[in-house]
Amino acid sequence: MRQNDRKEMTHQKIVNASIKVFAEKGFEAASLDEIARVASIGKGTIYYHYASKEDLYCGIIDLAFEQLYADQVDFIGSESTLEQYLRDRVVQDISFAEKHPDIFKMIFRGMTHFERSMGDRIRGSLYKYAIVEMDRLHELRLIPFKPDSETEKIFYMIRAIVDSRILHWLMKGQAESMGTDVENLVGMILGGLERIWKRRQSEIKTPEY
Repeated sequence: MRQNDRKEMTHQKIVNASIKVFAEKGFEAASLDEIARVASIGKGTIYYHYASKEDLYCGIIDLAFEQLYADQVDFIGSESTLEQYLRDRVVQDISFAEKHPDIFKMIFRGMTHFERSMGDRIRGSLYKYAIVEMDRLHELRLIPFKPDSETEKIFYMIRAIVDSRILHWLMKGQAESMGTDVENLVGMILGGLERIWKRRQSEIKTPEY
């Protein structure tokens, strides 16, 4: 086996063990010693890949975002509508949460519960992917404004609403279909965006000549 292959296998063992331990104990109670034990490696091996427990947690979430947004280049077609985009994005988020519930919970906790520096890193990691989609939406004239600081705030509010509902669904054991919730979420988001855009348009002053 080549050295690069061994490194990749070791890294994957660290990731898998970390997800298991973080999911069971939470960030604060989890320790690198326990992660190393579950992964059947030395603690020093973790430090070869990650500088700290915080770096490890954020690194796993970075990998999750990479997977969640893997197909984003083709996600928004030229015939898309904003409503269809929102529906597709919510459905894809639900599918990801269903396949990777522990990682989804890590993302949610990381964006809402951690101290500012760590939460900002996680939100920044997500936004670098989200802004690609927002640029595409603006290019297709599906949203009226280019991404800016207010757009970023709106994006995080929408994510909080969607993620909270998905987390509630996961905690209830996925016992019910999310079909009705998807349509309710899309309708609520569209209505909110229309009100925000109307307000922003009214705040744009007509230049005096």
